[in-house]
Amino acid sequence: MAWKNLEQTTLVYAMLIAHAALKELDDVHELIEWSRVEKILSGIHTSKRGEKACPQKLFD
Repeated sequence: MAWKNLEQTTLVYAMLIAHAALKELDDVHELIEWSRVEKILSGIHTSKRGEKACPQKLFD
């Protein structure tokens, strides 16, 4: 017969549990050169003047 644990765990208990899913992307993280990604994305939203807002007629 199947059963489900309905007890609420504490934060400390939840932090102690090790699960494979928590480390699944660690290897990918190590492969990415984050400084290069940051350099590529640094120009986004840095302009002194923003774009015009979306016209209200699109929402009517």
